[in-house]
Amino acid sequence: MHQSKLIKIFSVLSSEDLRQLQKMLKSPYFTSNENLQKFFKILRDKHPELNSPQLKKEIVFAKIFPKTKYSDIKIRNLMSEFRQIIEQLFILQQLKNDRTTQNRFLTSALIQKGNLELMDKQEKQLKKYIDEKVFHTIDFYYSKYDALQLRKKIIQSRNYTLTAELIQKADQTLDSFYLFAKTKLKLEFKNLSKFASIQKKIDTDNPLQENIAFQIYSDFNLLIDNNKIELFFNIRDRYFQNLKRIDKDTQVEILSLLINYTIQNMLVDDKKFNTIAFDTYQLAIEHQILAQSPLILEGHFYNIVVTASKEKQFKWAMDFIHSHKEFINPIHKDDITIASLAYLYFHQHEYNSVLETVAQHHFSNHNLNSTTKLLLIRCYYELFLQDDSYHEVLVAQTYSSEKHVQRNSKFSESKKKAFLNFIQFVRKLANTRLKGKLTKTEQNNMQNLLEEQEVTMSRSWLLKKIKQ
Repeated sequence: MHQSKLIKIFSVLSSEDLRQLQKMLKSPYFTSNENLQKFFKILRDKHPELNSPQLKKEIVFAKIFPKTKYSDIKIRNLMSEFRQIIEQLFILQQLKNDRTTQNRFLTSALIQKGNLELMDKQEKQLKKYIDEKVFHTIDFYYSKYDALQLRKKIIQSRNYTLTAELIQKADQTLDSFYLFAKTKLKLEFKNLSKFASIQKKIDTDNPLQENIAFQIYSDFNLLIDNNKIELFFNIRDRYFQNLKRIDKDTQVEILSLLINYTIQNMLVDDKKFNTIAFDTYQLAIEHQILAQSPLILEGHFYNIVVTASKEKQFKWAMDFIHSHKEFINPIHKDDITIASLAYLYFHQHEYNSVLETVAQHHFSNHNLNSTTKLLLIRCYYELFLQDDSYHEVLVAQTYSSEKHVQRNSKFSESKKKAFLNFIQFVRKLANTRLKGKLTKTEQNNMQNLLEEQEVTMSRSWLLKKIKQ
């Protein structure tokens, strides 16, 4: 036992450390193993000189377990557990004096819990504490970068414009950290090389080339630039095949990249990329990637129901809603569940159920509020096809939604354009259709108009309504 890690780490404990350690061993929060208290007393009595023959494993074991036959595995496990608690003591002591890390850990914990109000307050406190630091050391720039990443994680599903701004700030801050650290390291090397006669090594092997997450991020940059669907499938296959080599947070980030790519391309080919998105979501659910926190699930819940509904997987979608809604934070549960059910009912042609589900509900989530407004336009158009007395309420809904989108500063310009194109097109289509069935010429004119629009929501549905 004399050369064990436990003895070596126990020997460096101060009198105050011993007092704190004794409290930890008595606390059920840290351990329920009462044998550790006996072990502590044996070592404390010999501290700090721990080279006594009385500290042989066999002798210590007999004192702790007087009625038990000696077991080397049992004493080793006890030593390992004891050492881990001492290490926890050291970590807590360091953390006590590091308010930046405390705030960072607390913010991360609240992100996992999914309470937006608490997250926002804690994130602001973290930012304030970092910004108030007088000395801008190397650690300051990395802490600022890390705080921006946390902020991005909190708001990315609520405000895409602000998220993009945070990414730019994080990129700039990371450059500052890198330049500061690199400059200091170069100086240290130059200074020491005068004394040690060390030649600078040029290492051509980059360990990042073996990192699957880095490879996927690099290929995603290429995918965004050239938009080749073959590369998308290659990335997706490698991602799901190598999940064990990718940490949990990165798994979620890459899944979001995959889904975002399909959503962006739905503006061009809704049917094709919806199928791809649904297949991707099924794989993600199969590998339990979305079950890691309420916040992660909330960001994808509605999209999963949308893609499933478009694929006419109605039972699958309803089962998903009922089996996963309990994992959503209660604050956002009604918004997400109601919007999801409304979309599912729409695709089952239960238009009155859509209206009943959405009626009197005020959405706090601006994205769900906007998408549900567009769903209502589609719903009223379908009812208008059955009964032209719905024309007036349909047109009123388009004007109301148009004002809502134009005033919404949280939309990106491309998304705003796609929403407005859809709204205006439906209104024009309804006004033309009010005169009766579209003639062949009117169908061609409307189809040409749709093709001229670079981006629009629900393109495949619009095309179907033209031909109907």
